[in-house]
Amino acid sequence: MACGTLEKEEIEQIFINFAIEAQKRLPTALPQNKKRVIIIAGPTGCGKSHFALQLARKIQGEIVSADSMQVYKGMDIGTAKPTIEERQQISHHLIDICHLTDSFNVVDFCYEARQAFQRIHNRDKVPIVVGGAGFYIHSLLYGPPLGPPSIPEIRQALEEEYDRLGPDALYARLQQLDLHYASGITKNDKQKIVRALEIITLTGEKVSKLSWKGRHKLQNYDFRCWFLFRPRPHLYHRIENRCDQMIEDGLLEEVQGLLKKVF
Repeated sequence: MACGTLEKEEIEQIFINFAIEAQKRLPTALPQNKKRVIIIAGPTGCGKSHFALQLARKIQGEIVSADSMQVYKGMDIGTAKPTIEERQQISHHLIDICHLTDSFNVVDFCYEARQAFQRIHNRDKVPIVVGGAGFYIHSLLYGPPLGPPSIPEIRQALEEEYDRLGPDALYARLQQLDLHYASGITKNDKQKIVRALEIITLTGEKVSKLSWKGRHKLQNYDFRCWFLFRPRPHLYHRIENRCDQMIEDGLLEEVQGLLKKVF
């Protein structure tokens, strides 16, 4: 056991040292006063949060969460939110900033992330974005989508219809209205289905026809992206262990408490 633990720690340290050396070798004179931002992405359970904590300690970094659910207060166990101790050791941003009934979308995320970057850079530290939601990270790099602002009444009506009729019905409707966009998501992706139908309702146009050329990219940041990877069998084993630990830590009780607060 000791040998296995030591080997794991050595591998992690190799990756951290590599990231640090890569950071040192990046050009220091960035064009147009661009400020550096590190992004750590990867599938659920690959070790992004742990890696980011280790890296932040080494390079004087602060962590910006790109998780779409960690913004909500009370969603702690189910979102694998960093512990209070970890947040005391390393400053975290975009965690516990919303109440359960608050709306928070990708445009909100991009705005809040920019504010966090500015505060972190003002302290001469390095923002480390950890995600999380791939859509959020993509929008941070290339600009948020150009679709119309959400209308709460339309969004609520579509969400209620999704819950009443089930995912198959609304996914089939989206396939009829915009087959190209529907083919890139699954019937279980409620948020994207509802948003796509909302855009079509508001504009009368297909989501897949929305232009990406006019998106406003952040020009004053030098993004450096790292994607963590683990073999699929190893990843599945880690996820299974995480789920078991969540149940043991009180996930079911947390969900019951959240339902009482909302309903």
